[in-house]
Amino acid sequence: MHQLWHVHGALSARPRADARRLFRYALLGDREEVLGHTETIFSCLLCRMCEANCPAGVHIAENVRTLRTYLNREVHGLAEA
Repeated sequence: MHQLWHVHGALSARPRADARRLFRYALLGDREEVLGHTETIFSCLLCRMCEANCPAGVHIAENVRTLRTYLNREVHGLAEA
């Protein structure tokens, strides 16, 4: 299962949320569930360390950017730049 990672230094990481579940919530329009993970989504540094360690080659940083865009547009009412 692919997960978003919140990295605490170069040697340790811990799973914070199931990325597939977050995308499913966004696609289904479940704003409350996505809002419940706002801190996790915006705490990602986009360093791509998780991508380097992902055995499936998932482009996690791009997925996090997509979730941020969703939150900004659909939840907070901000236009894309």
